[in-house]
Amino acid sequence: MDDKPRRDLGGKLALFAFWIFCLYALWAILRYFWVVSAVQPVPGNVHGTFSDKLLDALAGGMVLGAIALILGAVVWYTRPVSHR
Repeated sequence: MDDKPRRDLGGKLALFAFWIFCLYALWAILRYFWVVSAVQPVPGNVHGTFSDKLLDALAGGMVLGAIALILGAVVWYTRPVSHR
């Protein structure tokens, strides 16, 4: 009988945390674009220019990407492996 390799409890928890984080990251990105698209620029306002908003989005994306890489590595490390 072929036994399919299964994740242990730690692997299931890591996979669950990874998927929850992916959903959170998607929600955060969509919320950011929704909120920023509704903001009207104030004439003469030096702060909050388009390039500042773009840099904020890039920095936030880099932080979310780094966390996703770490969680993805943990999920890959805890993957089920068949021992033959």
